[in-house]
Amino acid sequence: MMSVLDRLRLQYLPQLEFCCCGCSLRAGSLVIGWTVLVAHALLTSILANVAVQVLAGTHIPPVLDDGSPVISDLELFGTIVMSLACLITAFVLIVGVHKSQPKYFVPFMLLLSITAVFELIVFGLGFAFVLFDIVSGVPPRLNFSEKIFSFFDGFLNIYFVLVIHSYYNILRQSSSYLRENV
Repeated sequence: MMSVLDRLRLQYLPQLEFCCCGCSLRAGSLVIGWTVLVAHALLTSILANVAVQVLAGTHIPPVLDDGSPVISDLELFGTIVMSLACLITAFVLIVGVHKSQPKYFVPFMLLLSITAVFELIVFGLGFAFVLFDIVSGVPPRLNFSEKIFSFFDGFLNIYFVLVIHSYYNILRQSSSYLRENV
């Protein structure tokens, strides 16, 4: 049976031998899973608190110089949904690593891949807008330093996918996995 990753032709990704600092791919996958789980648990709780205040009408959102809110209600709730998705898929990844079940890795890898592409698009658009403003002789409307985060986050997500995908391949190729699941 062909896996989702095989159908998406992700088998061409490079195979890493170890994670950063020389730790195993299993340990790296667990560190990535726990880091994302804790970060998104904190982010979700903070954003949920803000959302409750927005719904209750007690939250006064910060505004930009032109009077528009820093983040719209739609962006706030969309970020909460995305953060919850990261939290859930990170939990599933951790369970999959502990059970040595690579099929549990797939949702996390797909979500992180989508997030990485989105972050790099945000960076590229931000760079293009700032460059256009500079060429036009207009003071830049966007703070480019904020877009640098998107750049680094996008590449960090790509590295996370490479680590987890490498461990995914090792588990898929192990004889115990093939005996149990084929």
